[in-house]
Amino acid sequence: MPKRVGGQVIKPQRLVLILALISILLTTTACSEGLPEIVAAQPVIDPFFKTFYDMLGGESVLGPSISYLFMYGERSYQYTLGALLGHDPNAPANQRFFLLPIGLDLGLSEPAIPPPSQPEGYYLGGHLVFDEFVPLYEKLLGKAVVGLPITEVHYNPQKKRFEQHFENLGFYRLQDEPPGSAHLLAYGAKKCGDMCPSQVSSEAQVTIPARVSPMFSPIIARLGSDFTGWPLKEAYTTPDGFNEQVFGNIVLIADPGNQGRVTLRPVTVRLGLSPDTFETPSTDPDFEFHRIQGDLGFNIPRAFMDYLAYHGSIDAAGPPISRYTQHREKVFRQCFLNLCLEQHLRDNYPPLIHPAPLGYTYQDQEVQAVLPAASQVELLPTQPDPQPAAPSDATQPVSESTANAQNEILLQVWERYPMVAPGQRQEIEIRILQGNLPVSQVEPDLIVELPDGLKKNYYMPPTGQDGQSLFQLEAINALNGTLISYQVCIYYPLGETNCVSDGFLVGVSP
Repeated sequence: MPKRVGGQVIKPQRLVLILALISILLTTTACSEGLPEIVAAQPVIDPFFKTFYDMLGGESVLGPSISYLFMYGERSYQYTLGALLGHDPNAPANQRFFLLPIGLDLGLSEPAIPPPSQPEGYYLGGHLVFDEFVPLYEKLLGKAVVGLPITEVHYNPQKKRFEQHFENLGFYRLQDEPPGSAHLLAYGAKKCGDMCPSQVSSEAQVTIPARVSPMFSPIIARLGSDFTGWPLKEAYTTPDGFNEQVFGNIVLIADPGNQGRVTLRPVTVRLGLSPDTFETPSTDPDFEFHRIQGDLGFNIPRAFMDYLAYHGSIDAAGPPISRYTQHREKVFRQCFLNLCLEQHLRDNYPPLIHPAPLGYTYQDQEVQAVLPAASQVELLPTQPDPQPAAPSDATQPVSESTANAQNEILLQVWERYPMVAPGQRQEIEIRILQGNLPVSQVEPDLIVELPDGLKKNYYMPPTGQDGQSLFQLEAINALNGTLISYQVCIYYPLGETNCVSDGFLVGVSP
């Protein structure tokens, strides 16, 4: 059966006939003119590929040629900005002209996702073709030329674009363009590299993600790469002993001391997103109420609940911490403990739901570069050293501020577990540095807000020679999904107080 998308039908018989006729025409032309064995004076599309190139849209779609025609054995090739054209004279007539699988060669493939519950999507080879890219995919003859999709659609905030990779081509649409716009990423330029001098606009440059750490592969396969986003950097070990990897939308951590238990970092807390006040249940049937405290909580769009159910349930996102509100024009957002979900309203297309790219913000924060597992605040800065800062000690983390002012005091705070089971004890640890050196004999105060709203004060032990102090909290019995906020404060003479706020989740990991 031919596939039907957007009311149009591509018949396989017609596709075979088109390619066969083009192949015969091009082969005849090549034979009559002679296959070019010597390169031309300038890298223009060789006459051998001209008809195939023009059939696919020519320079306006594939970009200009960036190499001369070259051969391996009997096969001929030529690079354009967006693709690598190929010809095999020994292939069946309808398969002699083709595009090379640059997307696969660049290692851009993601694990397959389950088929969608609604059959109207264009699901091929374990991935959905982004609905806005379907017209261009069909115009370029679909699987026969573009190949199968090898990723889901992703939002790239650094390039401000939506992008999706296929076996042979990459598609993108800029954030500010009308929905339905589509262009090709510069696959050819990326693959050919310095051997093919070319000018590639920033918006079309190909971004190669980092590798997913094997310890996180199972949960990525379960949640879906469209949910987690691409890995932004290799996995690393945090100062508090966790293995951590930052993805486009979330942050994953594994606890080596707990059989490698993997959880999601409460990134919204780390980024300082302030929780909204609770609301009462809505009567709008398009919303579902999530109860947090008594009869109060947050109303979540059913479309968000459906999205979360498809990606591992609300447990993966954590409890909501904000209301569903407008974030910017035609974009609505609601934040949860571990991520934020956005709904993009699109003209002529159904709303697009995907997580906000908080991982990019997380990795850019100073806390990420200094102590990925901790929150921190600069305390009581003194007069900076007028001389340039000395190189930092490689064995000690150092912030940009301490690199510029060696006498500033830095307070770092983290918890042993970002999520604890009901009844499990949590450990809060702090470290104080001055000029990149530990500060001892400082007694911090710890204030914990309990589920009933009461606050409990604790006195942490004085910091030791390593500048650290650890306190084990009493077990807290709370409902699954309860956020426990806490604050660590340092008091100085003359009444000055400096505090760091953070939080952890009571619940069961997804």
